Amino acid sequence: MKLPPLVPVSEVRALLESILVRPETVSIPLDEASGKTLAEPITADRDGPPYDRVMMDGYALRAKDSKHGGFELTGTSVAGSALAKLGNEPGVAVEVMTGAILPVGADAVVPYEWTVREGSRIKLLEGFAVEQDQFIHFQGSDYKDGDVLTEGGTSIGPVETAIAATCGHLTVKVSRPPKIAILSTGDELVPISETPKEHQLRQSNASAIQSTLALAGFPPEYSSHLTDEAKTEAERLTACISSHEITVISGGVSKGTRDWIPGALDHCAKRLFHGVAQSPGKPFGVWTAGDRTIFALPGNPVSTIVGATRWVVPFLQARTSGIWPTPPKILPSDNVENRTEMTRFHPVRLIEGNKAEPVKIRNSGDFANLVATNGILEIPPNSVKIEPSTPLPYFPWTP
Repeated sequence: MKLPPLVPVSEVRALLESILVRPETVSIPLDEASGKTLAEPITADRDGPPYDRVMMDGYALRAKDSKHGGFELTGTSVAGSALAKLGNEPGVAVEVMTGAILPVGADAVVPYEWTVREGSRIKLLEGFAVEQDQFIHFQGSDYKDGDVLTEGGTSIGPVETAIAATCGHLTVKVSRPPKIAILSTGDELVPISETPKEHQLRQSNASAIQSTLALAGFPPEYSSHLTDEAKTEAERLTACISSHEITVISGGVSKGTRDWIPGALDHCAKRLFHGVAQSPGKPFGVWTAGDRTIFALPGNPVSTIVGATRWVVPFLQARTSGIWPTPPKILPSDNVENRTEMTRFHPVRLIEGNKAEPVKIRNSGDFANLVATNGILEIPPNSVKIEPSTPLPYFPWTP
């Protein structure tokens, strides 16, 4: 089967964005939402903080009274207690704890460490001056009632969880994760549990894809293996696609006489592209069937892992959040070049100073040497010499 002209890497993102389908939303308990993606913004239901808040354990008082000597304590206010009041007479103070509401009439807080106390009297130690508004966290200084605190499309972590909780959300609306299937192919592959014969290999690509997607927050729900017999396996392939929104296939996508996947996909789905000007992973292709998306990755282990990291994970992230993720950029540790017409995804290890050191991989089957790497650096085509001061896109194995 003859492949169509190769698609430049620079065009793949636009093609994938053209088929993005936003998922349904579901409400789930807040304590089950970590790692999910918010489907709608969270807005403040009150000012933050909701009152003038004491920031230090100490004494609330009027700053101008500090010029008249000591202070007489007239009460105590702790976090969670009702609003206290400072008397109108000069030189009075209320003992306060961090988090308490600032007593009415007070305009400054003096920490314990600045004072000496004798009974109900406190005096300011030498070298310390009281300024108006010190150690007060004013109402609404962080955000106002109605402000958007977390945008839709945000991944829910500890900060987002705290925001949702403080705004009274027992449940949150999240994007429903897609149903994902993994299909590996190849007659030479046997289950992990079996001892392979000299002409066989244990299945590893499906496990690598499963780990890649799960670490990114998209655990697949189904994994299976297809033989190289198109006549008997095409029906299984079609059934899998119809019951999963995302299908990721490894192997059987190149030009070999036994590479039956492209032909079968052309029969049951619409080809978006097949063949990308990238190394490794040139035979990579994507098909669609309604709201179903099928990723067909080359079967060489390095190509599979690179394809899942560079294309499948960002697509799933964009599908969930509505925003295509921008990869971080890091500096190569030395001059790098790529004199070919293909974009090169070079495995690298991170070293001190946020730099990427290329690691030599013999070929796209040499996945054992990936163990010393952290991800891939994207090197553009026709690059004669890229200086170490030039940041390049970086895609980590673990997001």
